[in-house]
Order: sequence, then C-alpha cells, then structure tokens
Amino acid sequence: MLGIYSIGATLATMPGEMLIRLGSSVVFPAFSRKLEGSDLASAYRRARVSLLAIAGLIIAPLAATGSTLIETLYDPRYAQAGWILQILAAGVWFQALEVGPGSALLALGKPQWLAAGHAAKVAGIAVLIPFGFQLGGFPGAVVGLASSQVLLYLTASLGARRQGLGGIGDDLIMTIVLSASVASGLYLSNQLAGSGRVVQLLAGSAVAALVWLGGVSLRLHREGKSLRSLLASLRS
Repeated sequence: MLGIYSIGATLATMPGEMLIRLGSSVVFPAFSRKLEGSDLASAYRRARVSLLAIAGLIIAPLAATGSTLIETLYDPRYAQAGWILQILAAGVWFQALEVGPGSALLALGKPQWLAAGHAAKVAGIAVLIPFGFQLGGFPGAVVGLASSQVLLYLTASLGARRQGLGGIGDDLIMTIVLSASVASGLYLSNQLAGSGRVVQLLAGSAVAALVWLGGVSLRLHREGKSLRSLLASLRS
C-alpha cells in the first residue's frame, strides 16, 4: 500500500513544490519591495489572489480527475492512488493559501509565526493521522495527513492578521470556488464514464479549470479588476 501511496503523493506534491518556488522567487520579493511604502496591504492582497488563481488552475483539475489520471497512466493495481491523489490535492490547496501570509511574515521579519505554524502542523500529524486511521482506516489516515496543513495555514494567517494583513474572507471565497470547480469536473468526468478515460480526463479537467477561472474572474470583476492586471501588478 505504501508503494501505491507514494505514486499519489508524488503527483500531489508537484504543484506544492511549484507554489513554494513562486513564493520564494516572486511573492516574497514583491512584499519586500513594499515594506517601506504604505501599500503593503494592497500588494499583499494582489499577490495572494494572483498566486491562488494560478494554484487553483492546477489543483482543481488534479482534484477532480485524479482517479482518472491514475487509471490512464498506470495499470489497475495502482488504482487506489487516485483517491489518495485527490485527498492530498486538498492539502496542497491549504499549502497554497499559506504561501501568501508566510511570505509576508518572512518579509516583515516575523519568522516565529512560521516556526509556530510548522510546530502545529507536526503536532497535527501526530494526532490526526492516528485519529483518522482509527475512524476510517488508511483513507482516514490520509485525510488526517492532508488536514494537518490547515494548522500551518491558520497559524500563518493569524500572524499576518496581527500585522494588519487580512485576507481570510478572500481565502474562504476562493475555497468555495475551488470546491465548486472540483465538483463540476468530477461530475462531468463520472458522467462520461463510458466514453473512455482520455475523454473523461480531458473533459473533467477542462470543466474544472473553466469553472475556476470563471469564478475568479467574476470575483475580480465585481471589484473592477481583472486577472491579467493582477498578474501584471505582481511583476511590478
């Protein structure tokens, strides 16, 4: 079972590693440039929304069609890696949510919040994995592992809030949009079960990505902004 888990975990951690690189190479420098100005809060929100828009575009299709992806790439012996990939993708989303406040805290010289967050995550792993296993066996343990990422995110968000940087409301809205995107892609993929795995994979991924982009664009449009302008401002 551990070999099957490693397949799902490897595919799930790829977007997480990319987001960490974006945080260190783009988001952190963007915050650092704004430290001496009065618009750090504005830069913080722009950078977070831009990062989450990119993250959701990767995570939504992965979470919606993870099982189909595994069935397409591997033989039936590894089918269970599909649901593992989908569950761990949820944890990667909270990892994406943490990149913004985590980078801001580092730029502000407040690494103690991140240290506390990582300690909370380790404690969560120690408690949630056995608890999840007791409730639901191996799937419950995987849920427990993915859930531990929430503790790091909440600690970093609390630290950012103490520095005058909000955003939890935006995070909630983006999480709801992501959930709708995943549900849409998963529903279509299941509806096309008799059409072949490649069709399921492509159609489900496309719908998840389109619903995500539509939701994010609608959210930004209500504020008189666009995703393109946010991405451009992140580079400036």
